[in-house]
Amino acid sequence: MCYVFNEMSLSEEQCRNGVVLIVDLNQWTFKNSTDECANKFLKAMKHQVPTKVASVLIVNSPRWFPKVWKVLKKMVSPSFAKRFVILKNQHQLQDYLMDGYENYLPVEMGFWRDSTEIVEDFVNMKIHAEPNL
Repeated sequence: MCYVFNEMSLSEEQCRNGVVLIVDLNQWTFKNSTDECANKFLKAMKHQVPTKVASVLIVNSPRWFPKVWKVLKKMVSPSFAKRFVILKNQHQLQDYLMDGYENYLPVEMGFWRDSTEIVEDFVNMKIHAEPNL
């Protein structure tokens, strides 16, 4: 995850404006969440990568997520916690993302891109950019 975050901070624009993360909690269950895991994720986003996180859009959260969020947001600064937005549905993404965003999001979220293709494109781009891989 940290490697991908680092890759999101390569251009001057990305460094200046930051990036928007979309966290899809569609199949997230209470069983596969731990305080340690959440703490590591939040700490990495805030302190261990150079990527400026402009906002985090959370979609498809389970009903119990707001209770968990009350605990999680205490693990980050108030200013960073304000960057998290819990959306009622993924159609609200249009209020936060650029026109045409549907072309970049995966089928698993109900959009158009094949997630395997997204990963392969990223890996191929890195192989060509870093020939020693």
